[in-house]
Amino acid sequence: MDATTDSTKHALGAVLVQRVEPHAPTPVLLAWAIPPGGIALHLVSLLIVGELYAAITVTVPAILAVAYLAFAVNVLGYTIFFTLLGRIGAFEVSLINYIQSITAALIGFVALGERLQPLTVVGFGVILVGFLLVKRAQVRNYLATADLVK
Repeated sequence: MDATTDSTKHALGAVLVQRVEPHAPTPVLLAWAIPPGGIALHLVSLLIVGELYAAITVTVPAILAVAYLAFAVNVLGYTIFFTLLGRIGAFEVSLINYIQSITAALIGFVALGERLQPLTVVGFGVILVGFLLVKRAQVRNYLATADLVK
């Protein structure tokens, strides 16, 4: 469910931003986009999920994790996202979002020893087949012109 919600959110955001065609540079877009998203995330966490902030324990690893998420993931990730949105468009950026789930699962498998459930692997296959169907003309052209045997 989370992957579907995340992909839908990114696709909708990409289409809306592309339709509005903002003339502001990427850092300005980030400065305006991240705070409302953070507030919405906290409201959902508190009101819908029911997480209690009193139960949070502040530790050095937790602070480092939040700092990493804030800067590396948000600032760097959204800078790349908006740059790609301007260069390749909302449709292509939405396809890239599906790869994020595969990448996260594979990093969890390799770095953290997490198990990949059979349904997860099936999901990877569905994403790959869907991507190949959507991009079949480009894949066909690449295979026709690529020197695959050297």
